[in-house]
Amino acid sequence: MTKEQTIRRIFHEHLGIEESRITREARMTDDLGCDSLDGIEMVIMIEDEFDIDIPDNAMNDFVTFGDVVRYVEGL
Repeated sequence: MTKEQTIRRIFHEHLGIEESRITREARMTDDLGCDSLDGIEMVIMIEDEFDIDIPDNAMNDFVTFGDVVRYVEGL
């Protein structure tokens, strides 16, 4: 499973939305219905899954699902 697939699974499980809606272009708030608490919880899940640390200020740059994927893939 790729990093993107793993992150998509986390979004799917946490937000309870169809994986087909979770595209790289999908906006976190407008398209996926993610609020700030959801964002924090999913970042924690991603950190645990990949054994990484995502600084709080990096979360401000996550506008789309693709932003999250690119960040994790860049580590």
